[in-house]
Amino acid sequence: LPLPSSGMTAEEAEQLRGAVAAAEEEAAQLRTRLSVAEEEVLRQTEACAAQAACQEAQAAAQAGEIAALGAKGAELASVREELESVQHKLCAAVKKGKGIERDKAAVVLERDALLQQLQLRLDGEGQRADAV
Repeated sequence: LPLPSSGMTAEEAEQLRGAVAAAEEEAAQLRTRLSVAEEEVLRQTEACAAQAACQEAQAAAQAGEIAALGAKGAELASVREELESVQHKLCAAVKKGKGIERDKAAVVLERDALLQQLQLRLDGEGQRADAV
């Protein structure tokens, strides 16, 4: 029954009740859609957080690898310096050895020359003794 003060007929009141029920149904559907959307946003937020954590872990691992490579590079530089030092010492030893070989060759030549002179003197004295 319509309210006497509203001036609304029973049919209009029924239509209004139908409209209100339809609006309430639509509001319920919208609340359901909103709830589903909120759950999806939450799921995506959690997935993004997990992905960000994974990326941070990868970045930390890469930073560790970079640090290890830096340490390895420093170690290689140190080994290179030691190798260069040994190489310089080896070159110096080779030069010294070549110098010793030259000195030895010169001494051998001088000895041979002295032996030859001695032989010549001995031969000359032997010929004098034969002549006397």
